[in-house]
Amino acid sequence: MLELAEAVMRLKENFRKQKLTEVIPLSKSYGRVAAFDIPSPINVPNFSKSAMDGYALFAEDTMAAKQEKPIKLSVIASVYAGDDPSSINAARNTCVRITTGAKIPQGYNAVIKQENTTNNDSK
Repeated sequence: MLELAEAVMRLKENFRKQKLTEVIPLSKSYGRVAAFDIPSPINVPNFSKSAMDGYALFAEDTMAAKQEKPIKLSVIASVYAGDDPSSINAARNTCVRITTGAKIPQGYNAVIKQENTTNNDSK
């Protein structure tokens, strides 16, 4: 097995950065590599969405949390992908159950992944 440094050296020896570029129609670009990044002029999606299942919350509410001394937040709602969370009023020491791809309710500034929480809801 190759050491990492040896593998990187071999790659650099066999693959050189392409310096020549050409302008071609988009219809002819299949299988080609862009010579530079092409940023989007718009945000896609055009809202803040959750990248994971978890809880939307205020990051500031979790700063004192430790494994041996967890914090407790009240779950006030659930938001699923495609839901409109505009009726949710974000408040300190609360959180919202959220699924991957769901719109983060206005006011919350973080999502903690489900695996890093314990739900003690007795309902």
